[in-house]
Amino acid sequence: MFAIFQIWLFVIIGRPQDLIAELIPYRPALVLTALMLLLIIFRYGGRLNASLLLAGEGKKYLLFYAVMLIGIPFAYHRRVAFDFIVFSYANNILFYFICVVMVDSLDRLKRVLLILTACALFYAFFTLTQGTMSAGRFFTYGAMFDPNDIAYVLVSLFPLSFFYLLNGEGFFKKIIALCNVAASTAVILLTASRGGLLSLSAASVAVFATGASIKKSYKAIFLATISIAAAVMLASGGLNVERYKTITSIGSDYNVTDEFGRFQIWERGLTLLIQNPFTGVGAYCFPNAIGYLRADIGAIPKWQAPHNSYVEVAVETGVAGISLFLALTASSMRTFFTCSRARSCDGQLRTIAALLIVAFVGHLTAAFFLTQAYSTLFTLFFAFSTILGGLSAPHKAVAARPAGN
Repeated sequence: MFAIFQIWLFVIIGRPQDLIAELIPYRPALVLTALMLLLIIFRYGGRLNASLLLAGEGKKYLLFYAVMLIGIPFAYHRRVAFDFIVFSYANNILFYFICVVMVDSLDRLKRVLLILTACALFYAFFTLTQGTMSAGRFFTYGAMFDPNDIAYVLVSLFPLSFFYLLNGEGFFKKIIALCNVAASTAVILLTASRGGLLSLSAASVAVFATGASIKKSYKAIFLATISIAAAVMLASGGLNVERYKTITSIGSDYNVTDEFGRFQIWERGLTLLIQNPFTGVGAYCFPNAIGYLRADIGAIPKWQAPHNSYVEVAVETGVAGISLFLALTASSMRTFFTCSRARSCDGQLRTIAALLIVAFVGHLTAAFFLTQAYSTLFTLFFAFSTILGGLSAPHKAVAARPAGN
């Protein structure tokens, strides 16, 4: 059963169906999700109870989802909000639930890290081999992500690979992890995503916030590996250095000065929040709402994405929604910090928690510049928090689970 779970996780996070067109007609994500639910019901039956979903971050996450549902009648486009919440974001809730149920031991958690390493390597490999350079930026041929999104996905996942570089888990796993770190770093830099560079830098700095959970020599290895990969890419001449230099002159950047730049979008987003503080404009309705707002003030009624995950949640779900979302984020990070420092935790569990800090910092930084609030990766980190909370305090387990795979 856990083997099927690992395949399902690879399909959900690695998304081979987005890169290999032949897989699309078979709907692997839908089929495997349905199969996982049936297997969980068959295996656990009546031993599963509501308290399992409410454990850890589960209660806050369900409340966040409830706020989204409550906002449907008040949405700028009720059909858009309903379809997204009921038929799309509900998959995130299922994803969270399945992960929490299935990953109930340190061994399984380690295997999940290996799958995520394989996911990142798969995407990085396809990007490097099948992608193209256009206007100084590297694009993958798949339809799922643009260069900024590619950087976001990889910076959120590749730090977890270091578990296999820092622990004696076998030579083959070390090679896979090393290949992933090198390939992911190369792709992040080739995308010329300024948000990607900032999030990569933030993740590197976060290594020093992990305390004794990661040895100083291991931290040096972490930074040296990334630095070497970056140096090789720079020497190859493939980096859009001029684009990266614009970070130092952000005041003249189009995102600050242009009518359709991010600063203008965020400013108008805050106007929408002030106008709709309790229910928001409805999940997935930001583009509609900002288009109507622009028309109301006599500007070109262009529909635009928020390009900021936190503005996205605030405007679409209101004060209650953003408060719960930030509480989820803060409590997840607190769990990672607590577990990374708890002497009662297994040493490997402390290392995993420390690497989750690094990955989550990179993830949160990248999310600041992207419309990714409802990404499965946010849900993945929320699930990781609940899993670590359960593994570091096994006496708090809330559901009986049979032994074995």
